Amino acid sequence: MYACTKVVNNGTASPSDKTYIYNFDLTGYPSPYSVIVVASDKSSYLFNPPDTSYHLIASGTTNFYIESYNNATTLNSNTITLTGNTYYTSLIYNQATGVPGISVIADDLSSPATGYCKLRTLYTILGNLPNTPAKISLVNEQTKDSIVNYNRTDIDFFRVQPLTNFTSIKAGTFSLYMDNVLAATGLPFNFSGKIFTVVIAKVPFSNGTTGYNIRYIANK
Repeated sequence: MYACTKVVNNGTASPSDKTYIYNFDLTGYPSPYSVIVVASDKSSYLFNPPDTSYHLIASGTTNFYIESYNNATTLNSNTITLTGNTYYTSLIYNQATGVPGISVIADDLSSPATGYCKLRTLYTILGNLPNTPAKISLVNEQTKDSIVNYNRTDIDFFRVQPLTNFTSIKAGTFSLYMDNVLAATGLPFNFSGKIFTVVIAKVPFSNGTTGYNIRYIANK
């Protein structure tokens, strides 16, 4: 993964008025888009998702813009009020219109207990596939503990709060099952105290079948 951050215009804000933002693109990898953020203090930033850490910006009314990485054309925008001293992930997501959207979800980065990690899944669909729910199961290969979600796609992350929650589970290596079919093994969530987001994209193949592109990010 890579990240590029450019402070375009550096304004001022007191530390108590700061918040944290992490930028991720659900629509593809490498990301075809950049994110321009204009904070409430009029500081503006250019990010190329995916990030590797959170960025500190002023809280309050914040403008998010999606920009084409190749030709610097603004495609869409959203204005969101960010609460101070809160962590957020901004997500670029597919829409039925073909124009990507952008919004944010709040991240609970409170530490799990010793020997545990925290996981959440984000499920998206690439290409011209039907937007249907999927049963997602993450199973600890050592303890057989599991997290099971019926996870929908894209804009549902912003409408349905449980889809964005982190779940504490014993740290270890994990297997991923999609609709009860094994999709991946050996996922290394074996670091006590860490917090991960698992990003699963259903992708069409040229022969008419489908598969899954699996990525994960360490939120903390």
